[in-house]
Amino acid sequence: MIAMEGFRVVKDRFKLTQALVVDPLYLQHSWMDKSIDYRHWGIPLSRRFRSLKLWFVIRCYGVEGLQNYIREHVRLAKKMEALLRADQVFEIVGEVIMGLVCFRMRGNDERNQQLLTRLNSSGRIHMHSSHGTRQNFGILPEIVFGNSAEPDFRNFQGT
Repeated sequence: MIAMEGFRVVKDRFKLTQALVVDPLYLQHSWMDKSIDYRHWGIPLSRRFRSLKLWFVIRCYGVEGLQNYIREHVRLAKKMEALLRADQVFEIVGEVIMGLVCFRMRGNDERNQQLLTRLNSSGRIHMHSSHGTRQNFGILPEIVFGNSAEPDFRNFQGT
């Protein structure tokens, strides 16, 4: 039995740890065989445990709710793409897929870096940079975010 409270009751600890063992060079030490190494008793060190997170999301939203959530964020991404394409100052970098819109101001990378710094320092919006093959610098907004909504785009236009 493995519980969330942090204790484990197992019949044969060697079978459990053998299944979960990860020994990269930087974690090896001289007393490995002499002591119990609890890092081999769980998943977090070696494997991402996304299935549990997905299970909770589906449990909270339901399949239809999750589909609607994704569709809404795809719609918001397309709306942002349309706003950016309508403005001659910006260009879209790459294809808009799902909620991913990568854009940049026409001009050099320094100008785009300054824009990103200004946007993030405003405290009203947060974006990341991206370095692609076609362009050196792109800006990635957080569209697939729990609180993203259409009014955020109006705020972005005024920034």
